[in-house]
Amino acid sequence: MSDDTRYAILIGNSEFLLQSGLNNLRCPKNDVEGMYELITCVETGLFPTATVSKLINLPHYEINRHINIVSKRANPNDVIFIYYSGHGKQDIAGHLYLAAADTCVDTLETSSISLAVLKNILDLCSSRRIIIILDCCFGGAAGTAFVRGSADDQLKMFSRAQGTYLLTASTRIQTAQEKEGDKNAVFTKHLIAGIKSGEADTDGNGKVTMDEVFSYVYKHVTLEAPQEPERYFLGARGELVFAKTPIASQRPGPLSELATQTDDPAGPLLLEHVPLGSLSKSACLCVAVSRLGRFCGVGYEDGTVGIVHLLTRNISFQQREGSRGIWDIAFSPAGNQLAWVNANSEVVLYELEKQKFSYHKIDRGRLTNIVFCNEQMAACCTREGSIILMDVTTGVTDIHDLLSSSIRTFAYYQRDNLLSISGKRNRLSLFDINSRAFIFDMETEWACPSAMTFMADKVLACGFTTGEMQVVDLESRSGREKEQHSDWAISGISFNTRSQLLLGIDGTPVLRALDPKSLRIVSQTQLPSPVTCMTCDETTSMIVTGCRDGNIYLVRQFAGLRQPKHIELV
Repeated sequence: MSDDTRYAILIGNSEFLLQSGLNNLRCPKNDVEGMYELITCVETGLFPTATVSKLINLPHYEINRHINIVSKRANPNDVIFIYYSGHGKQDIAGHLYLAAADTCVDTLETSSISLAVLKNILDLCSSRRIIIILDCCFGGAAGTAFVRGSADDQLKMFSRAQGTYLLTASTRIQTAQEKEGDKNAVFTKHLIAGIKSGEADTDGNGKVTMDEVFSYVYKHVTLEAPQEPERYFLGARGELVFAKTPIASQRPGPLSELATQTDDPAGPLLLEHVPLGSLSKSACLCVAVSRLGRFCGVGYEDGTVGIVHLLTRNISFQQREGSRGIWDIAFSPAGNQLAWVNANSEVVLYELEKQKFSYHKIDRGRLTNIVFCNEQMAACCTREGSIILMDVTTGVTDIHDLLSSSIRTFAYYQRDNLLSISGKRNRLSLFDINSRAFIFDMETEWACPSAMTFMADKVLACGFTTGEMQVVDLESRSGREKEQHSDWAISGISFNTRSQLLLGIDGTPVLRALDPKSLRIVSQTQLPSPVTCMTCDETTSMIVTGCRDGNIYLVRQFAGLRQPKHIELV
């Protein structure tokens, strides 16, 4: 543990003036007490009681003053945690204010805690390890106070544990829920429960990071209430530990170890699928999930393409691109752009907010794959052997030909900006997007992979037309573990970095979960129709599959369950 002091300011406002224009709330006081117990108790807490303040039903100026005093006291290595439960209100410009005991809606700007003022106070603070959690309505509007430009742009800055980590119970247009009979608000209830139960500690190391907190509350809150938690990394980098869990040693180990615990695939892990509907009766050829698991993009054999909101299951956008297929589809890192390649050798870009299309014809052969490298650049390839880097704002392309082979498929490694390319005649290549050069282009001793995904730095998981799966080390350029899984060709493979789990499909209705060390089956689920495509969002561990009958499914993982649960989205 690093040598630092951890300060916490827990703010709850539930009682307001008669003329305030605000209704009294039931949960904020309980939320503060619950959060206090969580962060100070021996089993889960990392904050000493001497540095934790509970500010319940106080006027706004006293709260601002207390935050100011703590911010000036903190050193660079210290942690400051600010928690708020109560009313969040917006002015006509969309700026967020946190209600205090003396807040009146008519004088919101001068009688409440302004997020802009809070940001100014924290900008002068020496600490660069600040956690802010807001359980209030319209919490996502806090991003506009703390972020210059779009809030999603700040997610790129995440690489070391310094800065501000902002977690909100809802978006800028949603209300946060209190449920009748519950002691705590929905968001805080799940945050506390996830840490106390140890379920939020997904890697089982006894520490709960802010990243793990978000992943847990997002999954559970969106299933219970019509609100979507959001997070912003404002210069925050790395794994910022928020709490600990006392029962890590009692929980099952990482999923990579489960295959050795039992030979029963349904024992240690279950996969359950939830229908999300269909946009076409033709086969689904490709799916993509936006960051934070909010939207699913889907493309079909008959040229239909669209977006489904994963929380509501509503169709956000749908159109048909002629009568021929959509071969691949991808979201930009921020999730505000969707791109796909169609049978007309076009790259199509769709801006979600502006509902604007742009078409770019690529005269280099049949386009087969596409991926965003960043907000401005997409990489795609042709069946004939070309890698195309395209500036999505201008349409300008930079083309590199793989002369030794045509391209079967590729995999993208975001951290190092690398493309691994599988070609016919057993070719395997590694392309560095930064230098615009091939690191190697070689003939392998194994067959041409039909599906690939990166598992780690220069480590690939490959599926083959023979039904085999193999781990390939690109550093040594050699094959490692190998396992025969099917008589069918492996048509899709994905790696879930959070659960350390490989997922494979082979043209049958079965989706398999595999231990990446042994490549043995850990669990499987059978869908109503043969699975044709799959994607996994690393942020939320959300898995979406497309099927031959046109339906798409959300697949969830459950560790340690013996009997399947009936799962419904609400």
